[in-house]
Amino acid sequence: LLHHARQVLNQLENLRGDLQEYAHGIKGHVRILANTTAMTEFLPNVLSHFLSTRPDINIDLRERLSSDIVRAVSEGTTDIGIVAGTVRTEGLHVTPYRSDRLVLVTGPDHILAQNGPVSFADTLEYDFIGLHEGSAIHSFLANVASELRVTLRLRIQVSGFETVCRMAEANIGIAILPESAARRYSRHMAIKITRLSDLWAIRNLVTCVQDPEMLPTFARELMTCLELDRDEHLAFDRA
Repeated sequence: LLHHARQVLNQLENLRGDLQEYAHGIKGHVRILANTTAMTEFLPNVLSHFLSTRPDINIDLRERLSSDIVRAVSEGTTDIGIVAGTVRTEGLHVTPYRSDRLVLVTGPDHILAQNGPVSFADTLEYDFIGLHEGSAIHSFLANVASELRVTLRLRIQVSGFETVCRMAEANIGIAILPESAARRYSRHMAIKITRLSDLWAIRNLVTCVQDPEMLPTFARELMTCLELDRDEHLAFDRA
């Protein structure tokens, strides 16, 4: 009963907000939850293209842990979720999206940068540069460290990937970031990228929704944009 009551109240609140926005020319509202990699690396270009041709659509994009995203999609409090493929998504419609890898970022002379792939466990004796506590990557790494019965040695916490890389370049500590972001900043920063040997470092992302047929038309259009982005990326990789 509580679950259904929350859904009804949430739908009424959404209706009230949608009607207010409709009066001001906004005719659609899409709620998206995504993990750090999707939010910072993949979605900006997709949403830029999508919104440029749809001035009457608003996007509510927020960062969450994959497990929290699945729960929100299941409960109907968000329309589209983008999560790591390792999380359980029973009862949801799931579509493969993109892939990335978490890597170790250090200064070029750091001892961990000398011998190829390293395990996450081998990094835990060093000082870390972390993202803010609300980021999905920070929470994920903290959970992995906790499973190893270790606490991350956070020397400093910052708010973005570029700042993380600058701190690593200055030898303030080491960091773990999506490889796509690390490669981008390595073009103009003296940082070293080292692969992690842990299986969880490979991040296969998927989109998940309750029922694609029940999504509003504009949300289905956004799902199509995500699928086109995936297909273009796969075609580029094959080339």
